[in-house]
Amino acid sequence: MNEFKFLHRFCIANCVLILVFLAFLGTTANAVDITDAYICGDANSDGSINVGDAVYLINYVFKSGPAPDEDCFADCNDACPAGYECIAGICVINCILPEINCGGECVNTTDDDDNCGGCGNACPPGYECVGGSCQLACPPGQTDCGGQCVDTQNDEDNCGGCGNACPPGYICNGSACQLECPSGTTKCGAECVDTNDDEDNCGMCGNICPPGYVCNAGSCELECPTGMTKCGSECVDTNDDEDNCGGCGNVCPTGYICNGSVCQLECPTGTTKCGSECVDTNDDEDNCGMCGNTCPPGYVCNAGSCVLSCPSGLTNCGGQCKDTQTDEDNCGACGNACPTGYICNGSACELVCPSGTIKCGSECVDTNDDEDNCGGCGLACPPGYVCNSGSCVLSCPSGLTKCGPDCVDTIDDEDNCGGCGLTCPPGYTCSGGSCQLICPSGQTKCGTECIDLQNNEENCGSCGNICGPGYKCVNGSCVVCP
Repeated sequence: MNEFKFLHRFCIANCVLILVFLAFLGTTANAVDITDAYICGDANSDGSINVGDAVYLINYVFKSGPAPDEDCFADCNDACPAGYECIAGICVINCILPEINCGGECVNTTDDDDNCGGCGNACPPGYECVGGSCQLACPPGQTDCGGQCVDTQNDEDNCGGCGNACPPGYICNGSACQLECPSGTTKCGAECVDTNDDEDNCGMCGNICPPGYVCNAGSCELECPTGMTKCGSECVDTNDDEDNCGGCGNVCPTGYICNGSVCQLECPTGTTKCGSECVDTNDDEDNCGMCGNTCPPGYVCNAGSCVLSCPSGLTNCGGQCKDTQTDEDNCGACGNACPTGYICNGSACELVCPSGTIKCGSECVDTNDDEDNCGGCGLACPPGYVCNSGSCVLSCPSGLTKCGPDCVDTIDDEDNCGGCGLTCPPGYTCSGGSCQLICPSGQTKCGTECIDLQNNEENCGSCGNICGPGYKCVNGSCVVCP
């Protein structure tokens, strides 16, 4: 019984909620009129179904108010149409969640344009109900962005999604912002480039020209510095390039070089180009010393000069053939003249001594009077000696006389006074080449004697001053004797 009462009250409560809802909508819940003495749903028996019946039921269910008329709970299932059910004596439409009853219809307020989010909340024209909210109804392929239908595939302000604006210079393509390039340029990465002249994108994106190349009309071409010419895939100087001399593909022959854009014969060191040949002008008889200088017959080119061609064993010396083995003017070599008195023997100058002389070293000497070779080679006389008849003899200076092994001055030499061997007696000296008496101090030589002139009556005061008779010499004067 309690369970029944709980279910009874639960059903009444639901019925009350439905009646309240319908009352606010100003309807009677589309109750089906059962033509009886009692109006089904008139809970307070006032003869009509209105909000008062709902209040009456609320008081009954929740506040233990008076029970409604029993006929209100009469079984009216037999009277309700299909799809309806009798609740508290009222036939109401039977809606299955998430649908609800709106004006006798079951609707889903999450997507019903006339009851969007709630019964009677109709969406304006051009809008649709999405998730219980009226949203702008956009055509297929478009999205409502802030009240506007846009194609997020190509709308630059809503690219790929509402509010995703593309930067300046970009367009929206396939829901992605892409760089918009001017005519004549191509989008490569994040840049617009001219693939006709862009070295990093030459002809197409990502085609990078190698170093030293430029992009020209969409092709990488070699860029040559000033003074160089592009020949094939290389930059060359046609002034000196042997494979492109004067122009691409002009190859110089073997042995030729390119000089000033002209192929010229290249001669090894020590040779000279004469016509189309390389020659050594030092020994070439047709180009002796210089191109075109031809030597006469019988001549050869030697060191760049035409010289007489001599028979074997002879040498051309100044236009003459000479035997340098014996020629004194060209001994051993042209122009090597032997000194006077020499002969050429075996290409060497040798001394030839005249009669009466002999060869000592490199000289001819007379050993009779040669002080370095006196009597024979290498026999030198001592200092002060001369060679005389092949012997070293003393040689006295001027003013001296050789006396024996010595040089003496016979003017004052007491052993050779006036001549060799003339010796002065004791007490005599040699003066002026004569032996003269030597007087003691205080005496004077008078004749051959030493005299005291102070007291000698024969030489009083001077030699030969004789005092007469009766006189005597006193202190060098003759005085009368006392």
